[in-house]
Amino acid sequence: MQATLSTGLPLLDRFLDGGWFRKGLNELCGKEGGGKASLAFKSVAALTQKKIPVALITKGASFFPPALAREGIDLGRILWLRPESEERCRWASEQVVRSGLFPLILNAYFSYYNERETRRLQLAAERSGSTVLFLRHAHRGTGNFAFALRCNVERSRSDRLYLRILKSRRMLPKLEMEVSLDAKTNPGDLFPEITGSRVAS
Repeated sequence: MQATLSTGLPLLDRFLDGGWFRKGLNELCGKEGGGKASLAFKSVAALTQKKIPVALITKGASFFPPALAREGIDLGRILWLRPESEERCRWASEQVVRSGLFPLILNAYFSYYNERETRRLQLAAERSGSTVLFLRHAHRGTGNFAFALRCNVERSRSDRLYLRILKSRRMLPKLEMEVSLDAKTNPGDLFPEITGSRVAS
C-alpha cells in the first residue's frame, strides 16, 4: 500500500510529497469559510469518481447534498453519518476507521479530541490503513500529537487557497503554498521558504 492518498490536486500532492498520510490522522484547520471543506471535497470527489467509497461524518446535517454533487462527488459512493452529539460522532469515527472499508474518512464536525481519543483513532487508522481527514475551525493544542499532518487553510482569492504547514512527519522542503481549486492548474505556484528550515514532526 502506498504511504499517501492523493488530495485530488496534483500541485498539492507534489507540495505534500504525495498527498495525505495513509494509516494516520490529517487535519485542515482555519477560520470558518476559509476553504477547508472545498479542499477536502476535492479528495472526496477524486475517489468517488473512481468508484471508491468515502465515509463522511458530520454533527447533524452540515452539508447540502446537491452542493456536494456540484463539487463532483458521487453521492452513491458516500456513507454519510450524521449523529446529533459530538460524543456519538467520535464513537462513529472510530468504528468506521476500524472497519477498514473506507480509504478516506472525512470528519467534518469540528470536534475536540483529547490525547487518549486521538491515540485510539491513530492506532485504528494504522491497523486499517485508512486516511482520516479532520476539518476544524481553529488550532487546538491538546490531542494534536497524534496527527501526522496539520495544515492551516485560508482563502486568498475566490479560486485559490493559502496553506501553511503546522506539522508534518515528512521532511518537507517548503512550508507554505498557494493552490488553485482548479485541478488543471499547472505546478509552479509554490511559495519560497519562510525560514529556510524544514518541517519536523
